[in-house]
Amino acid sequence: MAEERDWADVIYENRKAIVAAVIGIVVAVVLFGLFKHMRTKKAEEAAYYFSKGLEVMFSSGKEKDLKSALEYFRKAEKVGVGKEAKLAKIMEGRILIEMGKEEEGRALIKKALSGIKGSYLEPVLLSDTMDEAVFKEYLSRDNPFLEDYVRFQLAMLYLNQGKKEEAKKELLTLKGKFPSSPFSRDAERILEVLR
Repeated sequence: MAEERDWADVIYENRKAIVAAVIGIVVAVVLFGLFKHMRTKKAEEAAYYFSKGLEVMFSSGKEKDLKSALEYFRKAEKVGVGKEAKLAKIMEGRILIEMGKEEEGRALIKKALSGIKGSYLEPVLLSDTMDEAVFKEYLSRDNPFLEDYVRFQLAMLYLNQGKKEEAKKELLTLKGKFPSSPFSRDAERILEVLR
């Protein structure tokens, strides 16, 4: 007759495998914790460089300050971790535009926008690209955030390009979809001038 085995026997017979599994789990938890800690430290470093860049950028607006801010933003971007690292590229583009390198700056912003797709900052930063296709792509999404603002900015882009009919169309759409928006009131004023 076979002896009946209980849990203690099973554990004793498989003790090496159980100890190895427990050690593996402990090592995995420790490694995951170290990974998270390192990413947090990197994100803090990017946030530091980003905040220093903003501080210098808005201190006087002189060219030497803009160059210094540009370096801080590049350092934040180079860290590559955290939302500030992504936003740093946009701020680099804004500084380049302010320094007169508009084409280079707008291209950088356009490239950086793909990294913050879906962010609440995206519609605010679209106007820096001055690119009709970027505006249209954003407006083609389902229920885009700040659609009234984006439509108004697109209308202003059209006016700057001399496309009055396209501007009127966007302003009329804005008024129809968002009658209580402050941009709707501005659209009304602009439409009166365009008539």
